[in-house]
Amino acid sequence: AALGVAWRVLGLRMAAPGIAWVAWAVYAAQSVGTSPVWFTVPVGLALLVVVAVWRADRRDHDQPVADGGIAGLELAGLAFLVVSSFVSAVTDSVLHALVAAAIGVALALWGVATRVRRRLVTGAVVVLAGLALAVVVPLVALLPAVGQAGMWVLVAVLGLAVVLAATFLERGRTTARVGRQRLEEATRGWE
Repeated sequence: AALGVAWRVLGLRMAAPGIAWVAWAVYAAQSVGTSPVWFTVPVGLALLVVVAVWRADRRDHDQPVADGGIAGLELAGLAFLVVSSFVSAVTDSVLHALVAAAIGVALALWGVATRVRRRLVTGAVVVLAGLALAVVVPLVALLPAVGQAGMWVLVAVLGLAVVLAATFLERGRTTARVGRQRLEEATRGWE
């Protein structure tokens, strides 16, 4: 990274986080175990650092920083930050869903601080998904204890929920359209 900055070579600067992640992966595999958290979060952070370097280089060369490749790499990095928490929420403990929601809050705040809309929206989606997972996983664990009659009641309630969701679908589309317009107005001038 230092050579890339000194020699002004973008490839060296962008390779530095990848090399740092490989070093971390070798260390984590030998000393920590096989927990996915120890691999996916550093991958996400490395990708976000690469995006930051890439954006800074484009800004230095008076090029637009809003590029499809940059956005895709950034979204991949954001996904790597939370994917292990979502998986661990289902396999280990529901508390991991709350960790994912906390990461989502941090991503949304980062989006507001940097005035980048996709970070704000991604953070909000992660928060909602984390909270939904925190509610749904314990309910799924209760299913075997409910029994046959409880299962039919649950099916009836879910059927009613589906019918209500279908009924309010058009209203939801209108609300989503208005919400999107308000978000665009509130974040006018953002990337």
